[in-house]
Amino acid sequence: MSVGEEAPVRRRGSAPAGVRVAAAAVAALLVGAAACGNGEPTSDEASFGASSVNDSSSTSTTAPPVGTPFPDGVYQWSLTAEDWTAAGLPGDTESDVQHHVVTFAGGTAYDIAVHEDGTREPASTWHYASTGEQEITLTDEEGRSLRLHWELGENELTFTMDPNEGEPYDRALWTARPLAKVG
Repeated sequence: MSVGEEAPVRRRGSAPAGVRVAAAAVAALLVGAAACGNGEPTSDEASFGASSVNDSSSTSTTAPPVGTPFPDGVYQWSLTAEDWTAAGLPGDTESDVQHHVVTFAGGTAYDIAVHEDGTREPASTWHYASTGEQEITLTDEEGRSLRLHWELGENELTFTMDPNEGEPYDRALWTARPLAKVG
């Protein structure tokens, strides 16, 4: 801070925005990791979407939702060698990954790769926004975006993408199989 510059004012008892975002990431990873257990949502997972991580002291602004609201929650899915080869990738792509668990909450998606040996690894973090009727745009930390069309069935979320959207890995990961809702 330079001479004459005022210190930023923070409401008593509130954490800086960066801390709240980090806390949300940790909470989502813990919820996603718990969902990896037996596939049954815990009471914490069932209420996860109702938690309020960002409050009015947040400095970020979000555009109002467009189209149908996206169904936040915890989802799980597995891909096979055939799914990867259908996308034009080697069949052993992610051969050590048993399944993925993604938590969609409040505009952020936290993807966890669960390996065959049971270890869990954060795979990616995306920000998402509704951009059309049953459509979201995912944007990763490098600014790369994917437009996904979605449909929610009986406890199952299915994504589709335009054929030229994203890389083959993205198309396989997000569209090869439906995602089962586990929380």
